[in-house]
Amino acid sequence: MSTPAGRGLIHALPDESTYPDMTAHWEFQLQGMAEKTQSYGPFMSDLNVKLDQLMGQVKTGPVPESLRNLPKVEKPAFKKYKKRRSAGSSTGKRRSKPKAS
Repeated sequence: MSTPAGRGLIHALPDESTYPDMTAHWEFQLQGMAEKTQSYGPFMSDLNVKLDQLMGQVKTGPVPESLRNLPKVEKPAFKKYKKRRSAGSSTGKRRSKPKAS
């Protein structure tokens, strides 16, 4: 189920990022990688350049209407879990080996 923020983000994307021919071009390149006729490196390099250009457009433009006036989030969508400490590490002291008698 999508959230208002998620839907707003999709509608806020630059038009160029939603063109079907952009997706088709990426799929064509991915197929080339699957068939070992195209390398991963150039694909990712070109993709990073394109994403940097799109993000530049987003960062320099006004806040899109679709992202204005979003409802306040009452609770996080996920729950943070604390890492457990392993046994014996709570005091920070090392355990000493028993002395041989």
